[in-house]
Amino acid sequence: MVNKTGTVWEYACRDYLQAMGLTVLRAAGSHGAADLIAWDEKDVLLIQCKKESVKKSYGGDVRRLREMVCPKEWRRQLWVKSGRGAYIYDLGDNITSEIDMKIMRGKSREVKE
Repeated sequence: MVNKTGTVWEYACRDYLQAMGLTVLRAAGSHGAADLIAWDEKDVLLIQCKKESVKKSYGGDVRRLREMVCPKEWRRQLWVKSGRGAYIYDLGDNITSEIDMKIMRGKSREVKE
């Protein structure tokens, strides 16, 4: 069964990253640790995109991202859509950042135009 709202969120994240100048590869129908792999000259990001749910725990997703075999300098992140907001949890730095959804929507539109 396809999770349409999850897929829409993945596309929004992809579009945002592309508008920020990163190259992005989306793992369609991903059942692996990362939904998106994004990179530029200096960074590689492994990203799991999730829609927040009261019943959902992200422990398994975080564990799979941490267990991925890849160079240690690659950054692993969990991007969570929560109501009208969104958050990035950087697993390496243990930093949480809020995404400004107005900017994200604007950046996504720039990519499509």
